[in-house]
Amino acid sequence: MTYACNAMVSSRDAFSPYPSGILDPVTGNPAFLDEHGKKNISAISTALASLTPIRHMAEAPCLKTHLAGNPLGYSLFRWILASNRSHMIHLPVHSRIPGIDTEQQYVVCASNPAREADFRALRASVAANKKGKGSFFAFHGSRFGNWHCILRVGLKNYSNTPMMSAGAAHGKGIYLAQHSSTSMGYMGAGTGWPHSSLQGNLTCIALCEVIDMRGTPEIKSTGGIYVVPDEKLVAIRYLFIFDATKTSSIASIDADKLKLPDRYYS
Repeated sequence: MTYACNAMVSSRDAFSPYPSGILDPVTGNPAFLDEHGKKNISAISTALASLTPIRHMAEAPCLKTHLAGNPLGYSLFRWILASNRSHMIHLPVHSRIPGIDTEQQYVVCASNPAREADFRALRASVAANKKGKGSFFAFHGSRFGNWHCILRVGLKNYSNTPMMSAGAAHGKGIYLAQHSSTSMGYMGAGTGWPHSSLQGNLTCIALCEVIDMRGTPEIKSTGGIYVVPDEKLVAIRYLFIFDATKTSSIASIDADKLKLPDRYYS
């Protein structure tokens, strides 16, 4: 996703956070900024391409020794891992969500412990008031390159800011949808890292848990589209990655009817 973000040409600056603090081991200057202090996209591309496949790095007894001849690549790889606050688990076969036709299904924890605790407390409070469930699930689609940022800082209300990527036709907020077909229009493919086991153009869609404040000013609901101004009401729970040529299988999924694994986020 970092590779796709770097390769994404856009009028807005989607590559955030950015490794501006990494120094070139030879010159001592910022390795990924040009002489004007601007982001050096080509330098990032070169460093990413110089890394060995993840499998090789994982099997190495010592990663620093494995990449001893590539100190800049080693520093960048460490930064990619350290800057990613999300925890992702590849769902085993028996836990995969029926109807989502991809093996690349991940359960995601993208919130820090305090925010997750606040989310669960609010969900319990809303459930008590409703005498039922305190949350519902909805899809969120975004260009593949955008997920470098999303997995590090979470879904944000960027409406009418330079970071906005898809307009705000229904008002300011995070946009989600009951039906996958709505979110698919915003997914946008991106080129995966050349050494990844996932080759070609990739795309992904998230399934998010949303505090059920439908019917209140906190959530605007229009024809299965939900606009949530307060980002604290939304939590990414699952991420599904697809070959961009094979997304037709998720064209008509209703989030309300998905059978989700019991062991996660109950």
